[in-house]
Amino acid sequence: MRRILAIARNTFREAIRDRIFHSLFGFAVLVLFGSLVLGYVTVGENARIVMNVGMASIHLFGVLIAISVGTGLVYKEMAKRTIFTLLAKPLARHQFLIGKYVGLGLVLAVQLVFMTAVFQGLFSAVGGWVSLLTYQAVFLIFVELMVITAVVLLFSTVTSPFTGGILSLLFFVIGHSIGELQKYTVTYATHTKSPAWKVAFAIFPDLERFNLKENALYGLPVSWSFVGQSVAYGALLSAVFVLAATAVFHRRDFT
Repeated sequence: MRRILAIARNTFREAIRDRIFHSLFGFAVLVLFGSLVLGYVTVGENARIVMNVGMASIHLFGVLIAISVGTGLVYKEMAKRTIFTLLAKPLARHQFLIGKYVGLGLVLAVQLVFMTAVFQGLFSAVGGWVSLLTYQAVFLIFVELMVITAVVLLFSTVTSPFTGGILSLLFFVIGHSIGELQKYTVTYATHTKSPAWKVAFAIFPDLERFNLKENALYGLPVSWSFVGQSVAYGALLSAVFVLAATAVFHRRDFT
């Protein structure tokens, strides 16, 4: 456990100093303040505009930070050849990967807390009231980000940062579109009703399960049982992808 925490701590420090992280984080804060201006010029809709843009910004920039920083987690160690020094120590490969995963998760948690605090201040400034639904939505955004991080970790062990970033973005887009794709194929594409397509729809993660932004925007209540089920679903997905990344990483030859 100490080795995992040591890797996580170093990963956290490196990610916080990353220029890409600073750029995306700064731009995200600017977008949040931009929503305040947009809300003031929209008569009667200022609070709703800030809520809509604010929640979308927290979500989108969290995903972009996870992908942009995460794709280089393993690649940078190989490029700098520090991977040889690390693995020469009494450090198992799965401990190395889990430490990287935990470290980036801490970065995302800090980013999410700070952006939520900024959003809450802006939302309160336009007369809005941050309800429990908003915190539930933000919490499930974090769960989704941990799933995305696990996927990025898997891609970082098998491909370059650019390719891994593209694949991770595709995973994100498809994951949020899988429900609509399934409805479309059932309604219009009769030739895709084969067992293979049904299996594909069944096993591909449905990331919309973590999307409560509309609930927070329109005040639609969500039960804690649903939140708990979504957390369990996200934990299962994260574990599967981290295990897959570990299996791939164990088979890599760095000699």
